[in-house]
Amino acid sequence: MVILFILWSLGFISSEFQAKYLMPLFAHGWGTIKKMVFPTGLTFPYGELVVFLVLLPLSNRKDKLQKFVWIPIVLAGVIIMVTMELVIGILHAPFAGTFFFPFVKSMELVSFLGIIEHLEIFTYLLMIGGGFIKIGVFVYAAQVVLTQVFKQKQKNWHVLILLVVVYLLSLHRSNNLNEHLYMGLKVVPYYLHLPIQFGLPILLGIGVFWRTRKKKSEN
Repeated sequence: MVILFILWSLGFISSEFQAKYLMPLFAHGWGTIKKMVFPTGLTFPYGELVVFLVLLPLSNRKDKLQKFVWIPIVLAGVIIMVTMELVIGILHAPFAGTFFFPFVKSMELVSFLGIIEHLEIFTYLLMIGGGFIKIGVFVYAAQVVLTQVFKQKQKNWHVLILLVVVYLLSLHRSNNLNEHLYMGLKVVPYYLHLPIQFGLPILLGIGVFWRTRKKKSEN
């Protein structure tokens, strides 16, 4: 958070940041926003949702969850909004969408007196650190699920197997970044996220409702 705040400060006060690039608001109307919301915005992030459904029951203070669980959600939303405003103010919206990592590119352009530059190094550190934490949490959640499904005590061999699986899948998931983005943004949301996030819960809900109603009628 300290690194991110410093990058924000240097970016907003730099000469490369132009506030006029942020205007006008809603220049393309609500149609573009609807396309962004459905389905990727509606189903994102599915993996994190499953992980927290696994981890939240492990909390020893469940009474505190409802009071504080909203804080990281709001904080993450604010971080994304501020970062994107900075990116648009430096790169301009038409050009920001042409880069795979616009935040990295915007920090690459920021410089002060020809001395402070190449701030994109810190954005790489943030990405690597965030990716490491994310993968670590995902692997831990997968280990919890394995111990519950197979009713085994938590052992180190679970972690080793999961790390090997993660490594092998990372090598064969996509041939390049374009294919990765296409699968992640065009294929997976429609054929995986929507059916599992909405279709399956609705069917399960109907089944539970029907069974409980049938039991009540029998009683």
